[in-house]
Amino acid sequence: MCQKKYSQEYLKNHILAVHKGERKYTCDICGDSYKTQALLGRHKLLHTKERPLACHVCDKRFTEQSHIKVHMRIHTGELPFECDLCGRRFRIRVHLTYHLKQHANIKHKCEVCGKEFKHSKSLKDHSYQHTGVMPYTCTFCDYGSPKREYFVKHMMSKHKISMTADELFAMFKANTGRSPHVKLAEEMEKIKRKVQP
Repeated sequence: MCQKKYSQEYLKNHILAVHKGERKYTCDICGDSYKTQALLGRHKLLHTKERPLACHVCDKRFTEQSHIKVHMRIHTGELPFECDLCGRRFRIRVHLTYHLKQHANIKHKCEVCGKEFKHSKSLKDHSYQHTGVMPYTCTFCDYGSPKREYFVKHMMSKHKISMTADELFAMFKANTGRSPHVKLAEEMEKIKRKVQP
């Protein structure tokens, strides 16, 4: 399915967790769901202030050593992953993987209408058209967008309205059932209090 290599005993767990697993573990803080208890546990750490690993260059904090290692490449400029076809280098392995798919001309196909996209993010944005609900929807006209920056621009240019980050977060969450990014638990409580009548 993904061409990754694992030992025989771990392969079954990998297929269940990554490719076939249901998202049956739900975060009680933000409502996002995960395929394993371990993934949910790691996610919930992001809602707390107890992020034990600090970047010694900037003020960002992390819950895992692997995350800070990748983050440090922003400061060092290190690009350890190189495309063997064109020589382009990347900070993160998954970016190289996406890049190689472009060389192979691998397309991401919409299961509903068959339209093909170069990038999985483009397919994800397109898929909202089939659900009938965009992550960001205007309450004054029929405009909707999967992209936050386009929606913000629409609200300012057409309606002269500026929305706060919390309002945009709440709209995305209400329309998609997911969080656009992880917020601290106390921030989530503030948003809930503002939204409730």
